Amino acid sequence: CWYVPHHEIFSYVLKEEAAGKYASLLSIQKTIAFNIIYVLFSSNTWIVNTLFLLCFIIGCFIWRQENDSRFKILFLISGFWLLFELHKLTMVYLPARYLVSYYFAAGFLSSVVISELIFQQHKKIQFRYAGLILLTVFFLKNSFDYFLMLSNRQYNISTINHYFSATLAGNKKEIVLGPWAPSLTWDSKIISKPVWYQFMNDENILQQNPRTIISEPDESESNQAYSLHHINLAEEADSIHNFSVGQWKVVIYWMRAR
Repeated sequence: CWYVPHHEIFSYVLKEEAAGKYASLLSIQKTIAFNIIYVLFSSNTWIVNTLFLLCFIIGCFIWRQENDSRFKILFLISGFWLLFELHKLTMVYLPARYLVSYYFAAGFLSSVVISELIFQQHKKIQFRYAGLILLTVFFLKNSFDYFLMLSNRQYNISTINHYFSATLAGNKKEIVLGPWAPSLTWDSKIISKPVWYQFMNDENILQQNPRTIISEPDESESNQAYSLHHINLAEEADSIHNFSVGQWKVVIYWMRAR
């Protein structure tokens, strides 16, 4: 009921999303090693991933020592889920958003192990202490990260939305192009269209009469959709404004009327 009416767009997107995402057989080991070192065990994530690994090792030990069928079923389910998520380590581009389900699976497995240590291993006090220590470290780490995110939050997306609400007020037929457009013009209620080279809205870009084009300086977010169509955004714009959103630089090109 869902797929048949939409099979063309589904296949179109699936083909694009699957192409060039994974390392070749010759470079797969190098890609996995890179993602483990620089993604999973980077300066920001090594603590929590070390805790996940420790919980997995302890879980394997408990599996061999105990006969708790409830624990074994849950550990087996979470372990296979985590193993399934690790295929993402073969991806040549692995942003944090792709790892959300991995962290959910790893957190689930850790919860199963810590619960077993604290509540089911009460006859062995050392197991209970180990579970309480793991739980405390998880809590402190997550609390610190949460506090750090709140204290460093700058509300830049909200600021840019207010900027567009003021500059595009009263004309809902205006068109803003670029992958950043939908999130940065949410409050304006105008027409926003993402652009990706040879995938979406990259034909006749200027002929669409966009009021604004939003792009990163190197156009990497659109796979260089403009420059590969021989469009120099700076030359086509009558004014340019720069904003920062997290670690990304976003350039707003106000286009000349055509």
